[in-house]
Amino acid sequence: MQQRGLDLLTTHHPSPAAEKAIKLVFLLGLLAALIGNAAIGSGQCLQKYALLRLAQLSYLPRRRPSSAAFAPVVPIMTRVRDRSWVIGVLLTYLGEACGNWVALSFVSAAVVTPLGIVAVIVNAVLANRYCGERFGRSQVQGYAVVAAGVLIVLLAAPKDNPGASYVGTTTRDVLNDCCATRSFALGLGLLVCVASLMVAVLLAVTLGSNATLIRKSKASAGKHFMALHVLACSVLGGITISCGKVLSIIARKQAEGVAISDSPAVPHSSAASAVFPLICILALLVVSIAATEYVRQQAYARYPVSRFQPLVYAGINGVAVLSSVILFRELPTAAAFLRFAALFAVGMTVIVTGLKIAQGHSPQSLQKGGAAMKTARRG
Repeated sequence: MQQRGLDLLTTHHPSPAAEKAIKLVFLLGLLAALIGNAAIGSGQCLQKYALLRLAQLSYLPRRRPSSAAFAPVVPIMTRVRDRSWVIGVLLTYLGEACGNWVALSFVSAAVVTPLGIVAVIVNAVLANRYCGERFGRSQVQGYAVVAAGVLIVLLAAPKDNPGASYVGTTTRDVLNDCCATRSFALGLGLLVCVASLMVAVLLAVTLGSNATLIRKSKASAGKHFMALHVLACSVLGGITISCGKVLSIIARKQAEGVAISDSPAVPHSSAASAVFPLICILALLVVSIAATEYVRQQAYARYPVSRFQPLVYAGINGVAVLSSVILFRELPTAAAFLRFAALFAVGMTVIVTGLKIAQGHSPQSLQKGGAAMKTARRG
């Protein structure tokens, strides 16, 4: 009976029972993504709160009134010794692993990624209370427009269960179905090349190798630096989501195979051949997470979190959703892809417009953040 239920999910014209199951799976994915993003937003704000507090301690170098892009950052060992910062990091990755990655095994990245607006809103509300960053009428109006854009993207997103069309249950079968295509190899390779270039540029500029950029005005340097951080986080986020989706589908397929089988699992002859590509995906996932965390921590120390995080959200939406739809062939026909692309373009335009409205009045800078945080705490 269980096998029959799984077979129903793979048919082109599902029965009413199968349609009900698909809707249930879709709702489970939505719930996991909502809970995970709430945890992510809380963790990110907690990290920012810890950095602002650490920056005010007397034993740390005092900040000079300079461009935020070249302001000194809190040393990593000082952060690791701070309990609030560590809890914030753990809460962020707990939300990613138990929320977004679980959701990716049930629904498309085109559904999961736009729900990152929950993390952005939670982040902004908490930053207003604990970090002294402004959250006023323009932010409320802007995020309402963003929510409308998210709704458009959700309507355009593929509703089928990712992995439902993969008939195999072994790791090798899933890797063949997911990754053994030219589009996946070329697309993921392009993302890796672009991400490597962005991180290299950031490292070069951070170390002072780019004298041309350093000679520019402070405002221009800060704007260029934020754009570099946003682009790097966006591309790295696309890599992380793509690799995490492959692993989440493998885990769910393996769990389904164990649940269906009445006998103990028998080692499969193709298991050994799947070890190397699986290790490559795991290594790429770990490297992308580490690089994202490095870039993100650099940005947290330089820019208000309520200004930086919405830009990253928009960037990851564009990169991750399109890469997921293309790499995993989630839309079977060209007509379906064109329809999705049109609605997705409209949704992203609405999202970007909403973010511009929300950032119409810039929040307080990092140099003022410490005093604002003290005022907020006294309030």
